[in-house]
Amino acid sequence: MIVRLGLRASDVRKLTFGNIKWAMNTISFEQCKTGETVELPLPSDAGEAIIDYLKYGRPATGNHHIFVEHHPPHFDRLHEQAVSKIANHAICHSGIDIGYRKHGSHSLRHTMAGFLLEGKTPVPLISDILGHSSIQTTMCYLRVDVENLRQCALDVPAVDACFYEQKGGAFYE
Repeated sequence: MIVRLGLRASDVRKLTFGNIKWAMNTISFEQCKTGETVELPLPSDAGEAIIDYLKYGRPATGNHHIFVEHHPPHFDRLHEQAVSKIANHAICHSGIDIGYRKHGSHSLRHTMAGFLLEGKTPVPLISDILGHSSIQTTMCYLRVDVENLRQCALDVPAVDACFYEQKGGAFYE
């Protein structure tokens, strides 16, 4: 939900069954941070993952939240930090070398923004999807698009050998 739709952890934990319009393949919710209502297309893989969780992972409970705690007797909606802890655990156990980079649910929003940029999605649209009121905020989420930068590179002209030999070659050893 985070990497495919750019949802914040706070929005994931508050999702209810009423937020998903299966017939229209959309998800609509009020963002916790901004209070703005957002409607996004629900990618088939995200929808299938939700169905899989409901069929095989979610405990039987009458709670109307999609994602719930798995600890009886209270199958309440996820606690405040649960989504971030779950994402952090999955990333750390994925086998991907993360080095000293930040990891967790928020890093998945950055990943999603990078995927959109690589797919040539306009930055204002990425900003809207992430729920940012300013494009400047979105710019912090976008990493350098190396492939597009390569298209801007100019050919470097050859340098005469005498350049390297000037002053006896003392600067170029």
